[in-house]
Amino acid sequence: MRVTTGSRLKELMSERGLRQVDILNMSKPYQKELNISLNKSHLSQYVNDKSSPDQNKLYLLAKTLNVNEAWLMGFTNVPKERQKEKKIDEGNKKIIAIYDQLTPIQQQKVLHYAKQQLDEKNLITKEENETYTLRKRSSAAGSAIYVDDDEYNYEVVSNSVVPKGADELVEITGDSMKPLIQKGDEVYIRHQPTVENGEVAIVRIYDEGVTCKRVYYDNGRITLKSENPKFNDMHFNTNQVTILGKVIL
Repeated sequence: MRVTTGSRLKELMSERGLRQVDILNMSKPYQKELNISLNKSHLSQYVNDKSSPDQNKLYLLAKTLNVNEAWLMGFTNVPKERQKEKKIDEGNKKIIAIYDQLTPIQQQKVLHYAKQQLDEKNLITKEENETYTLRKRSSAAGSAIYVDDDEYNYEVVSNSVVPKGADELVEITGDSMKPLIQKGDEVYIRHQPTVENGEVAIVRIYDEGVTCKRVYYDNGRITLKSENPKFNDMHFNTNQVTILGKVIL
């Protein structure tokens, strides 16, 4: 079922206590903004169903009265409230102005490129919203601590903060790696059996436990060095130290 625009205008005037002259006065800023004219004779004909507004004047009246254009036309299966119009900022206006000057073929190329950019954006957003479940354990940064390989937790971490190649999250319990790694910091490690000279690793010392140090090799010996000068270097035979993983810095 559909009613007339005139009946819609009369309904609004009754609800809001408006006269035709009030609607005209309310419409003046929009007439100027939209370059659409509306006079007393036009409005009177619409209210009394002598004629119907064209598309431009319908838009003007809907904007003036803040109602849905389809509702003002008399449709009954549409919302009365007007949807908020998205303002076009200066950047978008420039893009539109340039786009309008292009040939149809060039416009298709721009559209294709824009779709590619949107697909990339959506992919990045999807990846950032994904999570990793990483194994989490503790490690000393000082004297080695005993860690049972079966004693660990799992922590769910957003993909956006997990470094590429990370396999495990380790909480540092000591301060021998200050200022590089603070006590209580959590570091990501990549599981690997060896590291390069001077790289930071989580290592297991035979009969002592697990710790975080810089690793140096020298003629069958391994030196574990702290960042904090208060801690002495630790020297072992290679068969006494197992590299658990490289710290990803």
